[in-house]
Amino acid sequence: FAPALAGQTVTLDTGWTNANDASALAVTGSVTIQGFTNAPGITLGMDTGVTKRHFLVNPGGALTLRHLTLTGGQGDYGGSVWNYFGSLTVRDCTSTGNAAANEVGAIQVWGGSPLLVIENSTFVSNTSDSVASAIGTGAISNSLKHLTVTANTGASGSFWLYDTVVPLHNSIIVGNTSD
Repeated sequence: FAPALAGQTVTLDTGWTNANDASALAVTGSVTIQGFTNAPGITLGMDTGVTKRHFLVNPGGALTLRHLTLTGGQGDYGGSVWNYFGSLTVRDCTSTGNAAANEVGAIQVWGGSPLLVIENSTFVSNTSDSVASAIGTGAISNSLKHLTVTANTGASGSFWLYDTVVPLHNSIIVGNTSD
């Protein structure tokens, strides 16, 4: 990102092929999106009235997010990111104010996806109408370290961990509510 974007919001307003896409950006190869390592950072937000998640990671795709804030995403599965049989790494990010109509307000990783790694990240004020307001994963390999998960609201808690082992290290999970 250009230095002039420090402290700014990059607003996403359409899909990768047209306005009917459910995600603003689709990942099919290996993509890294890196914000600034010092404050102020960069926020990826959705335009007013746009109901899309930020990212869809397609089968075989690999997305790495670093030093970003993701806000205002809305989707059926994964309000901010839906990892659909790809690999997802999130480091030093904040997910806030994202919503899902079905599963997982912030990050949803489909069962059988190869990888989910989240480190040094915060999940706050995300919502889901069904399961998991913050993180849902069925990835084959998972690592969650140094997370703060707070003020998220969903019908069945903040996490949905299915058919997988998910180590959670040195994290704070407090003040989340179920409807």
